[in-house]
Amino acid sequence: MIGSFGDTVFKVSDKAVFTFNDLKMTIGSRWSTQEVINGKPRSQFLGPDLIKVSFDITVTASMGVKPRETIDKLRAKVESGAVDNLVIGGRPISDNPFCLKDVSATFGEIFNGGELYSAKLSLSLEEYV
Repeated sequence: MIGSFGDTVFKVSDKAVFTFNDLKMTIGSRWSTQEVINGKPRSQFLGPDLIKVSFDITVTASMGVKPRETIDKLRAKVESGAVDNLVIGGRPISDNPFCLKDVSATFGEIFNGGELYSAKLSLSLEEYV
């Protein structure tokens, strides 16, 4: 197992290859600026911002993963507001869970009858506090 987002498990086995690439994590802070008469504005640290994570997944039927089922499962997570832990390499990305903000799907090959053979998915997650 490479990692997981709740019941979505990223893994490589003899039966299926379901991995991600180009994982990007953004850690930031929140700041406010107070105006000062005849002087430079003053910056004030407000606190940490929510962690944001994005990555891509290529889903191919020949690798043992059904693209349409994967898209439907992720769509259900987005539309229900599901919140789960994001674990990579056995370690959680944060002490807090994440919500799946959006999924972008690019359909690849579509076979006769409309069967989707491959798709590239881009996921965006945000820390949930």
